[in-house]
Amino acid sequence: MKVFILLLVIWAALFPGAALAQQHPLGDIGKPGDYDQTIRDFTREKRALDALPVSYDWRSSGKVTVAKDQQSCGSCWAFVVAGVLESRILMAGGGSYDLSEQQVLSCNSFGYNCNGGSMNGLAFYYSLGPMQESCTHYPSSSGAVPSPACSTLSACSQLNARTFGYYTVDFTDVAAIKTSLMNDGPAYFRFDVHSDFDTYWNSGAAGSVYVNHANSLLGGHAGLIIGWDDAKAAWLIKNSWGAATGPNHDGTYWMAHAGHAFNLNFGMGSVRATWSGSGGGAVVPALSLPGEIALSFLLVASGFFILRRQKARQETRRKR
Repeated sequence: MKVFILLLVIWAALFPGAALAQQHPLGDIGKPGDYDQTIRDFTREKRALDALPVSYDWRSSGKVTVAKDQQSCGSCWAFVVAGVLESRILMAGGGSYDLSEQQVLSCNSFGYNCNGGSMNGLAFYYSLGPMQESCTHYPSSSGAVPSPACSTLSACSQLNARTFGYYTVDFTDVAAIKTSLMNDGPAYFRFDVHSDFDTYWNSGAAGSVYVNHANSLLGGHAGLIIGWDDAKAAWLIKNSWGAATGPNHDGTYWMAHAGHAFNLNFGMGSVRATWSGSGGGAVVPALSLPGEIALSFLLVASGFFILRRQKARQETRRKR
């Protein structure tokens, strides 16, 4: 037994990344079954944004909250769901909120919990407003299943924010990914994790890019995609394994666009949001593209003329 333990210690010293390969919980169970049916067509928007920047980071405008720690719960999906709305509120000028992942875990109707979830959890805030972490706390940090009942959080108030317009993105279309990020803000990103990602996370150099080489699948994981860098040919992702961790020492990492030895099954989902709390009310993002504004005008105008036509017909009938 002593010899076996000694061998484990030596192996851990020689291969620290492998020794730590499973220290971090994951939690994404894969792309939803209707992923391909919910892909949004960005053809019109891509023409409007014909000069995409070579690099972009939503943190530079203060629209991303600090990375958190999911601890022993497979709740990365819930941290991204909350993180997306935190960014939307910031984009609306509503200030920085620490939204409750526990609410998402305990109150979702998908059956998701510490055993995992998926990006369609972004629809959680369609009918419920977000609670704050300071009220609910995070009792699921231990990873226990099932999560505490939603009723245990009933004393916590909900903020006036909602999401709508959930969609997915064709992750083979780099321009569509960038357009979605610039138009709608930080989004849900998922991928399949192999053991060499933990090696990269624990010992990668600052600014380095993860490229998969190992064929040792550990599961699926989700993060908040917040930017890109064409010089690196990589996406910038906020993780949920702590605020001062990872290769960049700030809870973020770089994921290569391509060149991976194995298919990592990338996926991306996003939503829009409404906010009517402090800082005023807003739809995030606002209708800013010429096509969107023109379309909304046509819809309003057509409704106005239909209403006038109906009133004219009613008036004609009265005269008869």
